Amino acid sequence: MIQETLKYFGKDRRLLKKIIQGFSFDGKKTNEWKKRIKTCTTHPFTIRNNIIDWNVKCIRDKNYRQIQWDYLGDLSWNIKILLNSNIQSGYDWDKKLAIKCQEARIFEIYVNYIIPAYTINLYYIVYNKKELL
Repeated sequence: MIQETLKYFGKDRRLLKKIIQGFSFDGKKTNEWKKRIKTCTTHPFTIRNNIIDWNVKCIRDKNYRQIQWDYLGDLSWNIKILLNSNIQSGYDWDKKLAIKCQEARIFEIYVNYIIPAYTINLYYIVYNKKELL
């Protein structure tokens, strides 16, 4: 895993640059992820990438010289699945969701674009009306 990571993120980043320059943000990959997740669950979910907006714009415009290579953002798909029953929407995946559920249970998955790795995170969002936000 370390060798694979260094192949892309070490001193020589030519391979990383080649892959990133091949990215397209046309929604096809997002739709593929949606289809995969819908086969596994009926719970509300959201999918997004965490590449910094400026870099997404540069990649779309094929303006590769302007990409901030040291600040690309998170090169992973971020998938959140709401584990609560009887909730039809993730709302804003923040305060509105917590208000609706009182205690929102979320399963979050990060799947890296570049190296074959993923991370999971289970957490709660709790809203207490008595607390001032």
